Amino acid sequence: MSLVLPSTMTNIYLSWFDSEISTLTIPSTATIDVNSNSNVEAFALSGDNAKYSVKDGVLFDKTQTTLIAFPRFKEKTSYTVPSSGTVIGRNAFSNNEKLEYLTLPEGLLEMEQIEIGR
Repeated sequence: MSLVLPSTMTNIYLSWFDSEISTLTIPSTATIDVNSNSNVEAFALSGDNAKYSVKDGVLFDKTQTTLIAFPRFKEKTSYTVPSSGTVIGRNAFSNNEKLEYLTLPEGLLEMEQIEIGR
């Protein structure tokens, strides 16, 4: 199932989504709280977004310096954080059971409360 959130939503907590979602489309008006990762295969954005960007289904801040959320059900066993990445956000990889190898960029400066897997 794909889910497109309406533009009237201003706060999204990723832990809200219990069902598996193939693509979660986030409105440009929303602020995201990643207190735990959700059952998503990929993230997408609706319209031009001033706060966020998506690369290969992974959610980043607008400049792609902070990785915000790696989808829990993304069908990848390895992932390389882009060279622009300097921060891994809180719970960005939480509950991901498929990821086995994570390559971090040389310019990484900060890893906020990181948890990979269960």
